Amino acid sequence: MRFNLRHGVWGWLNLSLLLASLALLGFLALQQDALKRLQRQLANAEASTASRPTTGAASTPSLPDPRREARAHLLAFEKHLLAHDAIAQAVQDLLRNAEDQGLLIERGDYESQADPQGEFLRFRMNLPVKGPAEAIHRFIKAALLAQPQLALDGIRFKREGVQTGDIEAQLSWVLFTRTPAHSASGRGSMSEEGVGR
Repeated sequence: MRFNLRHGVWGWLNLSLLLASLALLGFLALQQDALKRLQRQLANAEASTASRPTTGAASTPSLPDPRREARAHLLAFEKHLLAHDAIAQAVQDLLRNAEDQGLLIERGDYESQADPQGEFLRFRMNLPVKGPAEAIHRFIKAALLAQPQLALDGIRFKREGVQTGDIEAQLSWVLFTRTPAHSASGRGSMSEEGVGR
């Protein structure tokens, strides 16, 4: 009750967005740990297969092949990554989604960060938007539903005064994509200027 009186609707909205962000970050950390664990399993399985003496006897069909299982898990993870060539379209869709909600967008910052162990790329976007809190909430929800490879990494809110209806929000997004070498078209890395606003 005291929280409601002190912070009102804005406080509950900020709290719910913060909890959603923390849940997403936890999920991503678990996914990354699972990926590294699968890579270690694959490396161990390949090492044990290489050190095993070769005999003429065929392997028992009832035993699961750990290398095949680890490869299947890695392929399933890679299958869910966005193609590197689709980054520009994903950014344009995100910006269009913000405009559809009536939000004002200032120029964003973009940065590519490769993960050499996981062989995937994090495309980080910092987008400052301005508008009603409800519109920002709708924008975040619609963006996450539209792009499964997109994660909300952080939110910062700023409001000039209590009477001001609009708030400024700094939204930090991460888009998980394949590296240029793993893209279907094999084209080089995309210039970040091409997606700037």
